[in-house]
Order: sequence, then C-alpha cells, then structure tokens
Amino acid sequence: MDEYVKDLLRTWELEELISRFEAEEVNEKAFNCLTEDIIRELIPKLGKRAIFNKAYEKYRDQLIFRVTNTKQSELETTNLNLENAHLVKPAVGIRQENHFKGNICPQESLPTLSIEALTEPTDSDRQTADALRNLLSDSSMSVTLLNKEFLTPVYRRFLSDEIITFLYNKFDGDLTAELLNRWARAVELVFPSEAAVFYFRQTTESSAWAGKLYASYQKLHQLRVVEPPL
Repeated sequence: MDEYVKDLLRTWELEELISRFEAEEVNEKAFNCLTEDIIRELIPKLGKRAIFNKAYEKYRDQLIFRVTNTKQSELETTNLNLENAHLVKPAVGIRQENHFKGNICPQESLPTLSIEALTEPTDSDRQTADALRNLLSDSSMSVTLLNKEFLTPVYRRFLSDEIITFLYNKFDGDLTAELLNRWARAVELVFPSEAAVFYFRQTTESSAWAGKLYASYQKLHQLRVVEPPL
C-alpha cells in the first residue's frame, strides 16, 4: 500500500480503513480498479461503505480524464527532452496566434529548454495562485496536493488536468497563451518545487506551445468534441 491511497482515505476521514487496505495490498493501481464486489468485501460495514462509495464515485469521475490517454500519460516524465516532444504550434488562421480552440496541432522539435527563475510575482499572479488553491481545496482528492512538498509525475498530470478542466469549462474551451502562462506561474507559486516552464511555454520564433497544460488540453478536447471544427 502506498501513501497515495493512505492520503485519500485520510482526506475522506476513513483512516480506520487504512489497515484493512494495507492488509490486502491495495496500492494506487489496485485502488483505481476497485469494483462493487471488492469494495463490499473490503468494507463490510454499511455505514463506512456508504461514505467510501460516495467519495469513490467522485474520485472515479475525476479519474476518467486521467486514464483516457494512457499511452500519452506514460510517455510524460520530468525529463525536459521528453517534455519537448509535446511542443505544438497553433494552426494558422485560428482567430489569433495566441489563442487555441479545438485544434490538435502537429508536433515540432525545438531547442533544449532552459529553466529561468520566476520573475517577481504580480498581483495577477498572486490572485491566480489563490484561485488555484481554492480550486484544489474544492475537491476531496485534489486537496491532498496542497500538502505535498514534491509532486510525482502522476500528481503533476492530475494537477494539470484539474486546471485545464476548470479553465475549459469557464472559457468554453477558448484559452489563450497569456491565460495558460499565468496559471503555469501560479503552479510555481503554490508549489515552489515545480517550474512554471514545465506547465506552459511558448517560443517567439515559431509560436510553438508546449507543456503539461497544453497536453492536458489536447486530451480533454478529444473527449469533448464529437466533430472536428470546420
């Protein structure tokens, strides 16, 4: 049993189930595959099972977004060279060059990325950081991220998915480079061990976009759009 499952059970105020899950070796992978029969066997008491089922149902809804593109997720690592594989360039003629909406663009290679320190945060940066904290606090699963000193690749993907789902719904899928850059900076403010450039970046020369936020947008867009834009 790993800390991921323990953190969730603590967040759901079901700490007494930790020993039971630990005895059955329920790690993160097994936790994501629980069925009604398995849950019934793990949690025989009706009251605790009812509380767990309600929390787990919401957890699974959020999990769907993360597992719809397993192959792409497995390729994501903290290695900057692999991160550059997600570089994309907005298609010509899509409103403005600093917008994207409904286009999954071809990949292109760019030079190796250099990491620079975050410039002095602005009031807008601080407001966005507060918005990110509020967003994570609203979910019983994502609130656990706020207590993490370091984020694993799984947590980074989940964080990016949470942000993009929120922004996609709020702005009807019409996101801008300025907006994504601001939220990437917010990630670094809330999680000092992270670098904003991992989450969103854009090159002046080719207008190429890259980072975990854009990768999450691509996945979400593939789920939301039934027919491609004209």
